Amino acid sequence: MTDSDNLRQFYLNCPIGFEFLLKQEIQLKHGHLDIQIHKGGVLVNTELSNGLNFNHTLKIPTRVLLRIKEQKCRDLPKLYKILKKINWKEYLKQENIEFKVSAHKSRLIHTSKIEQTAISALNDYFKANQIKESIKLVNVPNQLVFLRIDEDHLTISLDTSGKRLDERVPKRYRGHASIRETYASALLLFLLEDKEHQYNLLDPMCGSCTFLIEAKNFWQANKSRTYSYQNWISPSISSHMEMNNLWKIRKFTGVEQDKEVHHKIENKMDFTLFQGNAFKRIDHQDQIIISNPPYGKRIKIKNDRKSYFNNLIATYQKNYTPKKMGLIIPFDIAKDIKCERHLSFNQNGIKVSFLVI
Repeated sequence: MTDSDNLRQFYLNCPIGFEFLLKQEIQLKHGHLDIQIHKGGVLVNTELSNGLNFNHTLKIPTRVLLRIKEQKCRDLPKLYKILKKINWKEYLKQENIEFKVSAHKSRLIHTSKIEQTAISALNDYFKANQIKESIKLVNVPNQLVFLRIDEDHLTISLDTSGKRLDERVPKRYRGHASIRETYASALLLFLLEDKEHQYNLLDPMCGSCTFLIEAKNFWQANKSRTYSYQNWISPSISSHMEMNNLWKIRKFTGVEQDKEVHHKIENKMDFTLFQGNAFKRIDHQDQIIISNPPYGKRIKIKNDRKSYFNNLIATYQKNYTPKKMGLIIPFDIAKDIKCERHLSFNQNGIKVSFLVI
């Protein structure tokens, strides 16, 4: 058997626009694998154990799917036969299955009928093929199976993650307009890149410290939650993978103006935290700044928005003399600000740009 015979296909979802950063993260942590970029995710060919381990090591994807079947399918009877022939016992020891169906430009367009056919096929499979352990898993979430039909091409995938991967645990306090963890990790990689150097990381508007937490944990495997693949029959996967930490951050510092927010986080974070105004605080040098200031939507800005952001950038440069800054700024304002590079995306329905200055 050749090495290619052992390869499996994994599809990793991520925010649109961040696909190249997800590919970069995979290469940094798992070597140069066969990776294809698609809109909203990447397709990776790798060994089963390595692909399942993506759940523990990667911070940018929202879900890791294992592709188990691809085939032309134009009608419901054909779909039933395809699903019933799959050797589900190779993976599952639970019968509580939930289907996620999508259909585009296909003869099969009624997702409810597709789902009912899939449920019928799986029920008949489990009746005919009793799982050896005969285990009815208790208090275990449904196993998600994704059925995607695009131009009569059927793709069947098993969810390996369970909860979305941005749901890190333990649960913590979240601010009024906090950034999602997967976005934060992607922007940190865009800002800090894959270069090994030492610095202090400062977030002058830290809120619930998402950027600081993600920076600290980016190179550590997540062992603090469970994943759906752990309920499979396949062998257990080690999450103790060692990763080369390129970000030699000496100090994590956050500043938060809101007294209530600061009170909720100050004794729960292993960082240097200050309660104060980002426009006034002067800290020591050798900083790299990352910041998610208010956009004027959920949290209002009193004065002219353009003046506000220009003043913010000038103040950061004067008070902190940073080596580099990464700021999320509304797209209509950001397009007129000079920067080294930028990345545009949608944040909570608002078009923004992450500027590296």
